[in-house]
Amino acid sequence: MSVRAADGAVVVEVADDGRGVPPADRELVFERFARLDDARGRDEGGAGLGLPIAREIATRHGGTLVVADSATGARLVARLPAEKPSPLAGEEAEGRRGGRSGQG
Repeated sequence: MSVRAADGAVVVEVADDGRGVPPADRELVFERFARLDDARGRDEGGAGLGLPIAREIATRHGGTLVVADSATGARLVARLPAEKPSPLAGEEAEGRRGGRSGQG
């Protein structure tokens, strides 16, 4: 795992030494309950929710999460804005959720 600043963003990279993610499946792993073919036959492993949830969190914070090229294993790269969001961003998000009190 590594963390660095780059171009106004915080970049978090997580890499492993497993089989990796084939280029054709790099978006599939972000779909809920998706498991790659080689993982389906194993009892161990997740339910296919971790990466979709992680991407949603990154997106809601104005960032991205992708599977990137790697010589060995999988490499996931999250980019999040380094600056604080404007105070209005929280109010807009609250309004979308319908959580404002005092409105009839």
